[in-house]
Amino acid sequence: MQKRVYYLLLFLFLSSTAVAWQDTLLTSPYRPKPFVKLNKSPEALGISQDVRKRNAILVNPPLNIALFGVDSRNSYFDGNADVIMIISIDLKTQKIKMSSILRDTYVNIEGKGMDKINAAYAEGGPQLAIKTINQNFEMDIKRLHESGLFKRGQDRRCSRWCGYQP
Repeated sequence: MQKRVYYLLLFLFLSSTAVAWQDTLLTSPYRPKPFVKLNKSPEALGISQDVRKRNAILVNPPLNIALFGVDSRNSYFDGNADVIMIISIDLKTQKIKMSSILRDTYVNIEGKGMDKINAAYAEGGPQLAIKTINQNFEMDIKRLHESGLFKRGQDRRCSRWCGYQP
């Protein structure tokens, strides 16, 4: 009797695990989302005139890169950006600064209104996420790198967007 219960529990555990991972195993590695290129114009990225004037004065403005850790369940769903970090590289002094934006930061998302900043990625992908950061924090981010547990093949493509080669 005890052996039957053990095998039944083992079967239930394995079958529930297989069902939970079925979508990920069948879709993500074999059918990734199509490559989407960023529109890097200052208007499309939400870089204000004030920020552009400020950076025009600088001899070597810092290079800002947005890092997104995306929670997408499969290759057809752009999930929320649960990790949002900004890396600023000062090319003159060779110093690197890194800061994190809390995912529950309440900001204005263009076309949606006030919401948590991590929802911008789910609403409009990396284009809207970068635009939201630039508009709300007066940044000039033009490059990104996104990564996620289920974005195996996309890391290399997204790295090409920002000119970074892994």
